[in-house]
Amino acid sequence: MNEANGHTDATDAQVAEWDAQGTTGAVLLPLLADDQPAAVRCAAATYLIDREHAAEAAPVLEALADREDIGLVAEDADMALVQWRRKSAG
Repeated sequence: MNEANGHTDATDAQVAEWDAQGTTGAVLLPLLADDQPAAVRCAAATYLIDREHAAEAAPVLEALADREDIGLVAEDADMALVQWRRKSAG
């Protein structure tokens, strides 16, 4: 669990750096492409959905959440959507 938390913390720090540089969209939006692995698409969309890129990220998460062949990635996509919808609802 600590190793997973370390990876998450490192990724969060990297995205925060991109946020500060104003490059998050430029870096992550290309990773939403259909030719990227499902886990990569899910991670990119999860970060983008809360950063003024919901129009691009939400459909990717919805498509991933509907796939039965990607296991936990589908669950992660669904959870990201649930959390985002709760935040959006106020």
